[in-house]
Amino acid sequence: AYEGRPEDEVAAYLIRWALLSEAEVAAAMGALRAPIMEVYTLGYYIGWKLLKAWLNVPDRPARVRRLLTEQLLPADVSTTT
Repeated sequence: AYEGRPEDEVAAYLIRWALLSEAEVAAAMGALRAPIMEVYTLGYYIGWKLLKAWLNVPDRPARVRRLLTEQLLPADVSTTT
């Protein structure tokens, strides 16, 4: 989006690589066109989605503590851990 790519190309990229649905892409397109917001918006949204699933467990307080005190990689907070 930053490079001025056509909207349909950006949408196809997000569907393929960010694994967003068409509805999610439609919601994100406005923010992606704002200067410097594309990386922030995508990172924030993907991070929120990943953490929401990872924190939705009975031992949530322990996971929140871990999130705040350790340097975690995305693989560390996947729903398969």
